[in-house]
Amino acid sequence: MKRLLLILLILTDVACWGQDTSTKFGKIPIEDLQMTRYEYDTSAIAVVLFDKGQLLKRDSKFYRHLRIKILSTAGTAKANFIIRTPDKGFISGYTFNLENGEIIKSKLSNANIYREEIVSGIVVYKIFFPDVKVGSVIDLEYSHFGPPFEWRFQDQIPVIHSELLLEETDFLVFKKTFYGFIPVKEEKQGLWVANHVPPLKIEPFMNYYGNYVTKFQFEIQAISIPGVLHREFATSWEKVGERLMEFIDFGGVFRNSAFLNDKAKELRLSDLSVEEKVTAAFDYIRDNIKWNGNYSVLVTREYMKNYSKNHSGNSAEVNLLLISLLKKANINAYPVVLSTRSNGLLNPSSPSISMLNHVIALVKYENTTTLLDATSPYVKPGVLPEQCLNLSAWAIIDTQVGEWINLNPNTSNIQTQFIKIDLNTNKEFVAEVTNEYSGFAYLNWIEKYEGEGKDDGYINYLQLDKKIIGIVDYNTKNIDRENLKAKESILLNMSQANNIQDIGREVFVDPFVLCEIENPFKAPERSYPIDFIYPRQHTVTILMSVPEGYEIGSLPEQLVMSTPDGNGKFTYLIQAINNVVTIRCEISIGRIIFHETDYNMLKNFYSEIVRKTNQPIQINKKT
Repeated sequence: MKRLLLILLILTDVACWGQDTSTKFGKIPIEDLQMTRYEYDTSAIAVVLFDKGQLLKRDSKFYRHLRIKILSTAGTAKANFIIRTPDKGFISGYTFNLENGEIIKSKLSNANIYREEIVSGIVVYKIFFPDVKVGSVIDLEYSHFGPPFEWRFQDQIPVIHSELLLEETDFLVFKKTFYGFIPVKEEKQGLWVANHVPPLKIEPFMNYYGNYVTKFQFEIQAISIPGVLHREFATSWEKVGERLMEFIDFGGVFRNSAFLNDKAKELRLSDLSVEEKVTAAFDYIRDNIKWNGNYSVLVTREYMKNYSKNHSGNSAEVNLLLISLLKKANINAYPVVLSTRSNGLLNPSSPSISMLNHVIALVKYENTTTLLDATSPYVKPGVLPEQCLNLSAWAIIDTQVGEWINLNPNTSNIQTQFIKIDLNTNKEFVAEVTNEYSGFAYLNWIEKYEGEGKDDGYINYLQLDKKIIGIVDYNTKNIDRENLKAKESILLNMSQANNIQDIGREVFVDPFVLCEIENPFKAPERSYPIDFIYPRQHTVTILMSVPEGYEIGSLPEQLVMSTPDGNGKFTYLIQAINNVVTIRCEISIGRIIFHETDYNMLKNFYSEIVRKTNQPIQINKKT
């Protein structure tokens, strides 16, 4: 009976929430269904008609009502949602369509809602609205205890109206931090409103777009019941570390992993150096528990079973067990908590547990510090996966002691290409392209290569996805996993690949075969910083033999240039000796992050590179 009464009270709250009949949940004005475009942004694929949130004092619960209009086929994806809540929530929704002048209402059923408890107290709902098409209106309402993790006034589609009401609660002490550039008006105490908010446009080489949207980010700092309980959570980063070490699903892992004792003893008694022991522990954990694709700063209740039987677990289960094994082997290892690139940046001045979604290991020995992440099958100790390269992270050194760790990479993205161009026995121009990958270029390549099923699957990927035609042969020559290097060879028919223009006596050859040199910066202006993630170097060496019966007509001029700050360099050297044309081209970017004010500089730099590498070599047929 108590449970039934609670459900009735929740339903009553939801039903009575809306005051304006035009925004009442489940009631759609026909004008919303007749709408075909948004006048402030006629290119919009969808538009948020309104988004209303309320954190109410009476029950310390948060209620949200969101309504979206679908304006194009691409916009139908906006009818799918991933919602992260601090506990089990109440969810309801409808899809509305206008058919022959009649409003058709499709209810969101439980079959369209997928619930997953990532860790204790954190629930993710994946919601897929039914019967969605161009012209549909989506109506979603949900509630949960406590404030949301964040409230966005802005997103990737326009927002006509967004409002957030925050009432002070009796027991929850929370902090809100404002980010963004769009004006938000506080119309009355605790009520913030934004109207006709433009979408945030995604730009090339941009860190997670959520870092730049206009939003409030929330963090529960304490639960306080006078005379009964006062518990602080995120009043400082030291306090964040202290609380995490108290949690059974974080610090408790180090106290409850006796199943690692035998391996730890083996490492302690071995004659290996500290560096070799670290690598052996890293490989052992990676071999025994594979990452299941879920990021988390906390382990699940099943972490012991996931290690011993399932051999698969979330990122915390992989890396906290690695730290535990290292500690048991008498190696100074510490947890480092962070937010991945796709989750947003940590703010050193705004302590947060809710923003943390990953943990890695820090090892200190012999004046050396090494970061480790065993979730990737391809990296090695000292090299982090790309998702971890997110400026900085918090290392928990002791219960109340921590330090900020720089996550900037200590390796680069290096690609070296050697291209040999000649005529085959059929008098066709062919190019043998040898690609060498190192550092992050290797990590990106090996993930794609093995993900596509190695040779045959990778060839299909090159032909179908990359639209490369004229492949005659493909093979890998060397994969050096220990040193993060690989080499591949591709034989290409240049005539089929459209790298040859034969216009009679004159033949124009595009020698930069499979080089993928382009200008990613084409927009007239830039709003956000440019993030290259890691330093980059691309070197191309071309040897083109001018065949018998031909002679060199004209060659491009040489060019050496750099950006004004010296962090971008381009070299194009060319010469012809004994009917062999040699080109040496090098592009390097030594800086990771550029300010948006540097945009025109980078745009012009890449424009010149593309112009130069698009210049063909002219050879003439002898008469």
